[in-house]
Amino acid sequence: MRCHCGICHGVRSSRRLVNAVGPYCERVGPGFWAEPFNALTNAAFLIAAAAIVIHNRRSVLDDKPLFVLALMTASVGVGSFLFHTLANRWSLIADIVPIAVVIYSFFFLALMRFLRLSALVAGILTVALLVLAPALQVIAKPLLGSSAAYAPG
Repeated sequence: MRCHCGICHGVRSSRRLVNAVGPYCERVGPGFWAEPFNALTNAAFLIAAAAIVIHNRRSVLDDKPLFVLALMTASVGVGSFLFHTLANRWSLIADIVPIAVVIYSFFFLALMRFLRLSALVAGILTVALLVLAPALQVIAKPLLGSSAAYAPG
């Protein structure tokens, strides 16, 4: 079956946001629970976000960037749950956008914290990753198939 998720082949702007995305990847039907494993495993994002928030509150340091990253992680779980249950165009956007925001935000923060780069250099490298992402997807496609969109992450 050919994948029609919109991630693999781009969201067609001519379709309305409430239109179903059709059969794709592992989806077995049109119903709300047609992807139970994908839908339920999104709870892991919420659990991870809660763990980060709890750890941050117990910490002596008030780590605001980490708290924001936790909220973004929760948004991935919510957006992905919506997509894997509703499977329409607007929920596809609710799935893709938070993932992209977390990937690039984490990359930026990791460059600053782990490599101790300045915000300017980390910002330039983050923009470079954003610009190079489409090429990385093309390179990864033979190996990763429809999951190549996640290769830059």
